[in-house]
Amino acid sequence: MVKKMGKKMNTHDIELTEDMAQTLYTYFSSYEKDGVVTLEINDMGLWLKNHRSNSRQFLGKARLPGVINNTGTVH
Repeated sequence: MVKKMGKKMNTHDIELTEDMAQTLYTYFSSYEKDGVVTLEINDMGLWLKNHRSNSRQFLGKARLPGVINNTGTVH
Protein backbone atom coordinates (compact mmCIF):
# COMPACT_ATOMS: atom_id res chain seq x y z
CA MET A 1 0.00 0.00 0.00
CA VAL A 2 1.30 3.45 -0.91
CA LYS A 3 0.64 6.31 1.49
CA LYS A 4 -0.19 9.59 -0.23
CA MET A 5 1.57 12.71 0.93
CA GLY A 6 -0.60 15.54 2.20
CA LYS A 7 1.11 18.23 0.10
CA LYS A 8 1.32 18.30 -3.66
CA MET A 9 4.93 18.52 -4.80
CA ASN A 10 5.93 21.28 -7.19
CA THR A 11 8.27 19.95 -9.85
CA HIS A 12 10.19 21.67 -12.61
CA ASP A 13 12.19 20.17 -15.44
CA ILE A 14 15.71 21.51 -15.77
CA GLU A 15 17.33 21.30 -19.18
CA LEU A 16 21.10 21.34 -19.65
CA THR A 17 23.02 21.58 -22.88
CA GLU A 18 26.24 19.61 -23.20
CA ASP A 19 28.36 22.72 -22.67
CA MET A 20 26.38 23.60 -19.51
CA ALA A 21 26.98 20.08 -18.16
CA GLN A 22 30.69 20.37 -19.01
CA THR A 23 30.91 23.74 -17.21
CA LEU A 24 29.22 22.25 -14.15
CA TYR A 25 31.67 19.34 -14.22
CA THR A 26 34.70 21.62 -14.70
CA TYR A 27 33.81 23.99 -11.85
CA PHE A 28 32.09 21.51 -9.51
CA SER A 29 34.78 21.78 -6.81
CA SER A 30 34.54 25.59 -6.83
CA TYR A 31 30.79 25.57 -6.14
CA GLU A 32 30.28 22.45 -4.04
CA LYS A 33 29.51 22.46 -0.35
CA ASP A 34 29.73 19.12 1.41
CA GLY A 35 29.95 17.43 -2.01
CA VAL A 36 26.75 19.01 -3.37
CA VAL A 37 26.28 21.85 -5.88
CA THR A 38 23.18 24.03 -5.53
CA LEU A 39 21.54 25.23 -8.73
CA GLU A 40 18.95 27.98 -8.95
CA ILE A 41 16.52 28.29 -11.84
CA ASN A 42 14.53 31.37 -12.82
CA ASP A 43 13.17 32.98 -15.99
CA MET A 44 16.65 34.14 -16.98
CA GLY A 45 18.21 30.67 -16.83
CA LEU A 46 20.19 28.35 -14.60
CA TRP A 47 22.61 29.62 -11.96
CA LEU A 48 25.39 28.08 -9.88
CA LYS A 49 25.11 29.20 -6.27
CA ASN A 50 28.47 30.10 -4.76
CA HIS A 51 28.36 29.46 -1.00
CA ARG A 52 31.85 30.89 -0.47
CA SER A 53 31.08 34.36 -1.82
CA ASN A 54 27.30 34.26 -1.21
CA SER A 55 26.71 34.96 -4.90
CA ARG A 56 25.61 33.13 -8.03
CA GLN A 57 27.05 32.78 -11.51
CA PHE A 58 25.13 32.21 -14.72
CA LEU A 59 25.40 28.64 -16.01
CA GLY A 60 23.21 29.13 -19.07
CA LYS A 61 19.79 28.77 -20.61
CA ALA A 62 19.10 25.73 -22.78
CA ARG A 63 16.30 27.31 -24.82
CA LEU A 64 15.45 30.85 -25.77
CA PRO A 65 11.97 32.11 -24.81
CA GLY A 66 9.37 31.71 -27.52
CA VAL A 67 11.20 28.87 -29.29
CA ILE A 68 8.96 25.97 -30.27
CA ASN A 69 10.46 22.53 -29.70
CA ASN A 70 9.70 19.35 -31.69
CA THR A 71 6.70 18.53 -29.45
CA GLY A 72 5.01 21.85 -30.18
CA THR A 73 5.70 23.25 -26.73
CA VAL A 74 6.65 26.92 -26.56
CA HIS A 75 9.44 27.76 -24.11
